[in-house]
Amino acid sequence: MSDLEDLELRLLLRGSRKGVLRCSFVLGVLFLLTYFSGSVSGQRLERWVYAPANLLVRENVDRLEQLMREAAGLGFTHLLLSDSKFSRLHEMDERYFRHVERVRKLSDELQLRLAPAGAGGVSGGLFKRTAGSESESGRGTAGSKCAV
Repeated sequence: MSDLEDLELRLLLRGSRKGVLRCSFVLGVLFLLTYFSGSVSGQRLERWVYAPANLLVRENVDRLEQLMREAAGLGFTHLLLSDSKFSRLHEMDERYFRHVERVRKLSDELQLRLAPAGAGGVSGGLFKRTAGSESESGRGTAGSKCAV
């Protein structure tokens, strides 16, 4: 190998070593910034689980309890609870409210925040006929009023 080729090879190797060191340094700094940026903010991620349930039926509440325990064990923080009867609470009996209280107590025990969701479905019970809006046949008239 000639002296010129030897010099070119040494310069090439020296340059590549500096490049690798620079690249390693930059990657290390980027890693540290991304690693510590999550803990600097101090915010815990919210993990939600959606649970549609008919709280009037005891078996459904039993299944919801099992789901809540599993979700809490997996690190979920919130439960988005949906029941079509949320819009008709004035029609519910004592049994329904006992089940709601059972779910609320369990959520406190598991530190799982409850968030009630609006009723689902086509109208989801949101549109109720107002008093006097039904004809004698029990069907709504063309001009019947709906309350939201």
